[in-house]
Amino acid sequence: MPGHQTPTRGFTLIELLTVIGIVVVLMGLIVPTTGRILAEARSTNCLSNLRQQFTAIESFRQARNNLLPNCEPIPVVGPDGPSGGLNAALNGYVDPQSPVWLCPADDDPESFETGSSYLYLPGLYILTPAVQLQLPPNVMSLTEKERRDLEARLVTVFYEGEGKETIPLVLDSQDRHAIGSREPRNGMFMDGSARIVTGNGTPEEK
Repeated sequence: MPGHQTPTRGFTLIELLTVIGIVVVLMGLIVPTTGRILAEARSTNCLSNLRQQFTAIESFRQARNNLLPNCEPIPVVGPDGPSGGLNAALNGYVDPQSPVWLCPADDDPESFETGSSYLYLPGLYILTPAVQLQLPPNVMSLTEKERRDLEARLVTVFYEGEGKETIPLVLDSQDRHAIGSREPRNGMFMDGSARIVTGNGTPEEK
């Protein structure tokens, strides 16, 4: 008949619930996958940061008799803002305010205060008896530059030897790269590699 319209069939309750159930299942599959992809991207960018820091360290060494920087493990926050640390030591090779100093997975306010997400391990090793007990008896008579250069030389010898492929030069200051139930750190080594490290600081086997 002219003007007659066929009634439109709507969803039944069962069909609607089925569609909702399918959407929920799909979201349950997609959301974790998206989270893993984002975490992997942040970890990859972090490793890129570490490689850029290594390039700056190598440039520093070429200008300083092949010595590693002798500086604090992390910048110190004072009334005028952060100072010291690897950021300051490599100023001139990489901007202390460069994004390479902040891990994309880092949301700790303290990292933003210090300007760095990373720990410079030679700065800690310098303070250990393994270095301090090797200083000469007349160390107190040395100038500050002479003492710091000597400390840097002792640390450099260690990292060029037994620490070359086992102890990171620079390491995430916290566990922040989730892999399953673990949250390891990324590290950069004396051989120029940047990779995931285990809980004891050694490279993770691929």
